[in-house]
Amino acid sequence: MEPALEDRPRPRVAGELVGVGEASTSRAAEPRTAIGGIMHAAIADRVFPGGVVTYGRLGRKGEVLLERTEAFGTFTFESNVPVQSDSIFDLASLTKVVATATSVLVLVDRGVLRLDDLVRDYLPEFGTGGKEHVTIRQLLTHSAGYKAWYNFNSLGLDTKERVLGFVQSVRSVYDPGTDYWYSDLSMIALGALVEALAGEALDAFASRSIFRPLGMHSTGFRPIAGCEGGQKPETEPAAEGDPGPAGVVPTEVDGRVRKRLLWGEVHDLNASLMGGVAGHAGLFSSGPDLAKFCCSVLRRGVVLGSEAPLYSELASETFLRRLTDCSPYGFGWNHYGDHKPAHDPKPSQDAGQQDEKKGEEDGEGEGEGVEGEVEKAKPAAPYRSGGRHLSPSAVGHLGFTGTSVWVDPANSFYVVLLTNAVHPDAGSESGARIREVRPAVADAAFEACFPERFGRSGGVRDGEGERTEAAVASLATGLTAALRRPGRWRRVRDLACFAAVCLWSLV
Repeated sequence: MEPALEDRPRPRVAGELVGVGEASTSRAAEPRTAIGGIMHAAIADRVFPGGVVTYGRLGRKGEVLLERTEAFGTFTFESNVPVQSDSIFDLASLTKVVATATSVLVLVDRGVLRLDDLVRDYLPEFGTGGKEHVTIRQLLTHSAGYKAWYNFNSLGLDTKERVLGFVQSVRSVYDPGTDYWYSDLSMIALGALVEALAGEALDAFASRSIFRPLGMHSTGFRPIAGCEGGQKPETEPAAEGDPGPAGVVPTEVDGRVRKRLLWGEVHDLNASLMGGVAGHAGLFSSGPDLAKFCCSVLRRGVVLGSEAPLYSELASETFLRRLTDCSPYGFGWNHYGDHKPAHDPKPSQDAGQQDEKKGEEDGEGEGEGVEGEVEKAKPAAPYRSGGRHLSPSAVGHLGFTGTSVWVDPANSFYVVLLTNAVHPDAGSESGARIREVRPAVADAAFEACFPERFGRSGGVRDGEGERTEAAVASLATGLTAALRRPGRWRRVRDLACFAAVCLWSLV
C-alpha cells in the first residue's frame, strides 16, 4: 500500500513565477501577467475560488527553456487560506491519461500486452454482452461500445468488486470499433486490466512505475481517507482550519450523498464507491508535478534531470499518435487536430438505465471529453479548450473538477490548469463558465512562451535566452569598439578575443 500523501516528502514551493534558476517563494497576488488577469477575473466572477497555472517550453535538446507556475485565489470563497503554487488538486479525468493510460503504455513497452489483444484474454468476465472482441486499443480510444457513464450508487454498486463485475458484464450499446463515446467505463476496465497484469493495485503500480521515477512526490490517490480516524467532517466551508493534509484544495459541498465538504477525498462518486482508486478518476496532483509529467512526454519518455527513460522512444511515438480512424482519441489523449463533432451513438433499448447524462456534461457541456461544437444558427468553429495556437499534433485532456493539460510536441510546449470549479457545487453552470477560461489561459500561456511570434519583445524571459542576448550584446559592443581602434592588426586581435569570449559564454 502506498503511503498517504501527507507522509510523503513535499516538493519545494515553486512560488508565483518559476523560471530557470532559483524559485521564488512569493504567492501570486497581482495579475502581473495576462494569465493573472484572466484568473483574477474568473475568481471575481466566482467561476472558481482558486487555481494554479503551470506552463513551459523546452529546447531542441529537451532542456527546459522556460517554466512558470502561478497561483491564484483561496481554497474556497469563504476561506482565507491562499492557494500556493504547489497546492494539490483533485485531477478528476486527468487520471485517465496521467495514471491509467500511462500505466498501460508502460506495460505495452515491457511486452506484457499488445494494443490489439482482446480484453477477455486478461479479464475473462469481460467477454460477454457484445464485448467479446473488444481490444485494448478500443478501450483507450473510447470506441469499445460503452455508454458514457452509469450512476453506480443508484444501481446499488457500492464496492469495487461489484462495480468491476458490472463493467465487465454490461452490454455494449453500439458496435465496438465503429464509433466512439467518451466513457468512464473504458478507463475503469483499463484500470482493472493494469491491476490484473501488474499484480498490484493501480495506485501502487503508477507510483512505482511513473510518479516516483519522475519525482512527482505530491501525486497519488487518496491523499486522505475520507473522515476516518475520528476526524469530524466539514459540512460547510470555513475560513480557518484544514481537515485534510496541508495543501489539498477542497472541491464540492456534497449535500446529496456524502453530506460534507469534499476535502482530500475524490470528488467523483463512482470512484469513491471503488475506494478512491479507479482508472477514470481519483488522482491528486500539483502544478509542478504535472509539469514534470508533461516534460517527460515532450522528452519522449526521458526523465528530466536523470536522462533515464520511463519508456522507450517507440512507445513515446505510440503514446502521441492516433490509434483509430473512428475516434478523436488516441492513447487516452484527445487529439487537438481532430475535431469530430461531439455526439453520443444511439444506445440500444436493453443497455441499462442511466440516471444522469454525465457524458454530455463531461464531453459536450463542460468539455471534459470530446470537444463539442457550439450549436448556433450558422455553423460555428469547434470549441478548442487548448486555445487557438496549438499545433495539430497537440494532445490533451480535461477534468470535471476544473482541470486540464495540453502538450504540444511540435512546439515543445505544455500548459496545465488546475482549479476547483465544482465548488461550492457541481451544477451545469460551473462547467459552462470554466469553458471560457480554459482556452484563454492556454492562449495566454502560449503567447508568454513565444512572444516573438506575436510581434512582442520581452515577455517571459528564460535563463538561456538571457545568456544568449547578453552574449550577442557583448559581441556587438566589442566589435564596435574594436573597429574604432587604430591599427589593423590590433583590430583583428581584439575581434578574435571578443568572438572567443562570446562563444565561450554560449557553451
